[in-house]
Amino acid sequence: MPEGARAARQQFVNQPPAMLPRMWDKNYGRNFRRPDKQQMFVVRFTDGKSAYTRIAPNIAMFGVSPAVMRIVSERQSRGEIPAGDILEVVRAR
Repeated sequence: MPEGARAARQQFVNQPPAMLPRMWDKNYGRNFRRPDKQQMFVVRFTDGKSAYTRIAPNIAMFGVSPAVMRIVSERQSRGEIPAGDILEVVRAR
């Protein structure tokens, strides 16, 4: 083996690979963002527009209930959802 290659290889002897410290870190390379538990609803208006809103799972448990409709109308009055006559509210996912 040529002398230059031996010297180049000797510098890596008895040293851990570069990835080894990262392998010990449990959080390395993982995405720990929690999944979104809120339910998405589509609000359709009479003029053809639609808007989306997310509602907490304990309120959205029973689908489009009076509680969901109340929250949608409150959000519309605050300006989070566009103003207009609501045609229907449907669970999107």
